Amino acid sequence: MTGCIIDRESAMGVTLMKRLPRRILVLPLIAALVAGCCLPLAGCGTRAHQPMPLPAAGDKMGGACCDPAPDAAAKPSKEIAPRALLAAKLPDVQDNVKALSEFMGEGGLMLLFVDTRCPFSGTALKELPDVVKGLAGQKVNVVVLNSDDAKERVQNFYASRSLGAPILYDTGAATREAWNVHSVPIAVYVSPAMKIGYQGEAIWANLGSAVEQSLGLRTGAIKFTAAGTGFG
Repeated sequence: MTGCIIDRESAMGVTLMKRLPRRILVLPLIAALVAGCCLPLAGCGTRAHQPMPLPAAGDKMGGACCDPAPDAAAKPSKEIAPRALLAAKLPDVQDNVKALSEFMGEGGLMLLFVDTRCPFSGTALKELPDVVKGLAGQKVNVVVLNSDDAKERVQNFYASRSLGAPILYDTGAATREAWNVHSVPIAVYVSPAMKIGYQGEAIWANLGSAVEQSLGLRTGAIKFTAAGTGFG
């Protein structure tokens, strides 16, 4: 006896699959695997890429896997309470556990969410010293927040890199998910009033404009040499 057939269409589908040549069945599977690299997240994603070093000077990262999100200054889709989230404690690469709130500057705090695998995170990290310098004039501090990587990988990755900003890490996804971050790289600016002034791709001009608006500065008061990346 056979098992119960739930519906006629299911039964017909099974029969048709048995009749199709094997090569026809394999092609859609290959296409699905290729397309699948972009399914989890809008940007690189924290697990979508194999280990990759920072791009060398002059390298141009193409969008072979993922397309840029449409709104570079998109606001979070859920309510975020920065004051509570900044109380979270995370280790730095020297194993010192610190609360994010300890890094709040007089002009606010910019968090850069990255991982060690995404090439676009690499682009943002490479340009970070210029961003740190541009924000320092307005007393906005910067923290790199690495997620979804093992402790040893994080420590090895940042050991020889001078970014001009402290690096904290979460070996899982809890911290970035609490901040409603689902792809990397993503920049988040928290104003001195504990409000989200910017949350979006690491496009530095957009970040600078948001900081200027939050602090009541004239347009163009914050300048960056680097452009950033719209992939995130």
